[in-house]
Amino acid sequence: MKKLLSISVFSFMAFFMFSCGGGSTPKAVAEQAVKCIQSQDYKGYIDLTNLNDNENMTSEEKEKSKEQLALLLEDKGKKEYDRKQGIKDYEINDETIDGDKATVKVKIIYGNGEEKEETMSLVKNKDGKWRIPLNK
Repeated sequence: MKKLLSISVFSFMAFFMFSCGGGSTPKAVAEQAVKCIQSQDYKGYIDLTNLNDNENMTSEEKEKSKEQLALLLEDKGKKEYDRKQGIKDYEINDETIDGDKATVKVKIIYGNGEEKEETMSLVKNKDGKWRIPLNK
């Protein structure tokens, strides 16, 4: 759970902005993730992960896990988000695809002037959709 929290918080701080939905490319999913976090749409962010791809979980278990992870992100990530005064801007940069895995470089410019480059990992699920992995 600690590893999941670390990965989630890392991803949380790396990706911020406002509307969320499905994307057909790793860059599109990375941008949607950034927008979800920027608008503090934590459930929208979780929808971009591979949580729903777990066939061993019932839909009720998935929904409960989604709610718990969203609350965890909100609780832990909001402190960092507020400390950095939100996100002023971001750039979605290089995308590298290797089969069913991809990485996208994202530059985040925070409201306090701090800048950080992150690399976001994505995986393609069985439906061919790019998702943010919750486990590494």
